[in-house]
Amino acid sequence: MNTWYCGALAKIEEAKRKKKARADKARSLVGMGQLRASMRPTDKKLDKIWSEVVRDRDRQKYGPLCRYGCGRVGVVAAHVVPKQFGHWIRWDLTNGMLACTNCNLGEVLNRTKYRMRHVDMFGSKMIDGLERKARLGRGHPVERGVVYMILTAELRKLKERKIEDRRDDKAVPPRAGGPAPGLASGDGQPGEHNPHGHRGLLGDVEKAGGEDDGPDQQ
Repeated sequence: MNTWYCGALAKIEEAKRKKKARADKARSLVGMGQLRASMRPTDKKLDKIWSEVVRDRDRQKYGPLCRYGCGRVGVVAAHVVPKQFGHWIRWDLTNGMLACTNCNLGEVLNRTKYRMRHVDMFGSKMIDGLERKARLGRGHPVERGVVYMILTAELRKLKERKIEDRRDDKAVPPRAGGPAPGLASGDGQPGEHNPHGHRGLLGDVEKAGGEDDGPDQQ
């Protein structure tokens, strides 16, 4: 083994060691809520996590359809009050809902009409509260490190609940005299859905998103 090869291996190992040290330090700072500016998550990353949390939460609590009631499958996390109002409501989990791309785009193009629908859906107290929070938060910076920890904690809870639901589904015994879960009641072939064999994956979760948000990701 020549000298040049040994030196290259040593440099690679040193780079790995430094990278691991930086990652360990970053994790410790996240735990204390003291992320440096260079380590803070970007707005784009926070948007992605917020969207995933909102979509997962609403799918588990309300089902996979758009919450506007159009009957389409919800694929984006829409803002109830537009995120352009400020960062203080941009990543607020109460300010998100599962929607289809058509309804999300419609909200962007007709704010007034959809604000009235939001008032009917959530109540004027909630909508006024979010708008007031956005106004009061203008000019005050948001600690993105804290927002990141809150969102990741909620996402972890949702994933744990989904795993528990799947485990419960597998543990449900077959009905007496009926086919086992996953078998059709008629021909007994595997892979077909049996509405009596298990209760499904949709369950209630504590109030806290796949695809990226829609055009405006409001």
